[in-house]
Amino acid sequence: MVRFGAVERAGRATPALVAAGSAMVAVHAWGLWNLGATPTPTLYSLYLLTLIPFAVIVVSSGTGFLSDLRVGLLVLVGLALFLQVWLQPTVAALGYVVASLSWVALFAALAVSVSGPSAQRTVVLVLLVLGALEGAIGLAQALSPDPDGAATSMAHGTLVNRNHFAGLMNLSLPLAIGAMYTGLARRSRGGHRSSEVLAWSWIGLLALAPMGLAVLLSRSRGGSLILGATLVFLAALLVARRRGTGSASLTPLVPSLLLVLVLAIGLVVGIGPLLERFSQTELSAEGRWKLYRETVGLVADHPVAGVGPGMYKWRFRPYQAEEGRVRFDHAHNDYLESAVEWGVPLALVLWSFLVWRLWRAVRVFLTSPRSWHSGLALGCAGSILSLLLHSLVDFNLYIPSVAMTFFAVVGLAWSLEPWRTSPTTGDRQ
Repeated sequence: MVRFGAVERAGRATPALVAAGSAMVAVHAWGLWNLGATPTPTLYSLYLLTLIPFAVIVVSSGTGFLSDLRVGLLVLVGLALFLQVWLQPTVAALGYVVASLSWVALFAALAVSVSGPSAQRTVVLVLLVLGALEGAIGLAQALSPDPDGAATSMAHGTLVNRNHFAGLMNLSLPLAIGAMYTGLARRSRGGHRSSEVLAWSWIGLLALAPMGLAVLLSRSRGGSLILGATLVFLAALLVARRRGTGSASLTPLVPSLLLVLVLAIGLVVGIGPLLERFSQTELSAEGRWKLYRETVGLVADHPVAGVGPGMYKWRFRPYQAEEGRVRFDHAHNDYLESAVEWGVPLALVLWSFLVWRLWRAVRVFLTSPRSWHSGLALGCAGSILSLLLHSLVDFNLYIPSVAMTFFAVVGLAWSLEPWRTSPTTGDRQ
C-alpha cells in the first residue's frame, strides 16, 4: 500500500528551486513557440538554455533526494546521455540532444514535485496553461474563415504537424480532468450542495470542450481516436474507483459527456475534412503496414545496439522497397523507431518503465484516500495512456517540446510514489 501521507509531509520548495523551475518553464514555452524546437538551431539553443536552470534544480534538490537509489540510477542515465551529446559528431548527437531534453524534463518535474502537493499543483497548472494556449492558437487557425465564410485551415498550433498538436492536446486534457476531479472533491467536502457541485461539473465540461474540439479540428485521425479512447479509459477508472472505494467526486458520466459534447460542437462547427480523411484510412493503412514491415527488417539487422538515436532517416533508405517521392524520416511508430535506434533491449527498458508508471498511477487513483493524489494520478494515467496509444501510429517522442511535456507528466506521476526524503527538508516522517 502506498504511504500517501509521506508525500503530504514534504517540505516546501526553496526559492532557488522555484526560480529555476520558472526558468525551465520559460525555456520550454520558448521552444514550444518555435515549432516545437524541431529546427536544429532551436533544438541546440533549447538544450543549452536548459542547462543553467537545470543545474540549479539539481543543486537545490539537496543530498537527501539525490541519495535515493532511484534518483541515483536516473542520474546515471542522464550523465550517459549528456556525455554522448558532447562526444558524438553533430549529426549523430542530435538524437541524444532530444533524449537529454526528455530526461531533463523528467528529472526537473520529479525534483520539483516531490516538494509536496503545492509544487505538484504548480507543475500541473503550468502544463495546463501551456496546453490551453496551444489549443487556443489551434482553434484560431482552424476557425479562421476564408472570404466565403468557410473554415478551411486545420489546427496545428505552434507545431509543424497536426498529429503532434493533437498528441499535445491529448496530454493536456486528462490533466485538466484530474484537476476537475480534485476541485469537485473539495467542494463536496466543503459542504456545497449537490446542485452546486453539479453546476461546477457542467462549467468544467464547457471549459474543457474547446481543447477536445481542437483535436478534432486538427484533422488527425489517430489523435481523434485516441481522444475518444482516453476519455473512455478515464470513465472506466472512475467506475472502478466508485466500485472499489464507494467514493468518487467525479461521476463516470463526465468524460463520456465531454466526448459527446466535443463531437456535437464539432458537427456544428464542421468536421467534414476529418471524416473525409477517415474515408481514406484503408489506403493510408496499407502504406503504414508496408513501412512497418520494412522497419522491422532494419531492426532485425541491428537488434541489440541499434543504429543510434536520430539515425533512422539515414539508415532506413536501403530498406525502403520503392524509391519514390516519399522518403521517410520516421517510422511513424515510436515503438519500432526506438527499437531501431536504441536496440531492442534498451527500447524494452524504456517502454516497460512507461507502462509501469501508468500502472502505478492507476493504482494510486484507485486506492488513495486523498483527493489531490487521486486527481493527479487520474490525470497522469490518462496522459500517459494517450501517448502510449499515439506512439503506435506516430512519432511524438521525437518532437522535442512534446517529448518534454510528456516526460514532465511522467515525473509528476513518479512523485506520487513514497519518497523517504524531501529534497529540501531531509528525512520524511
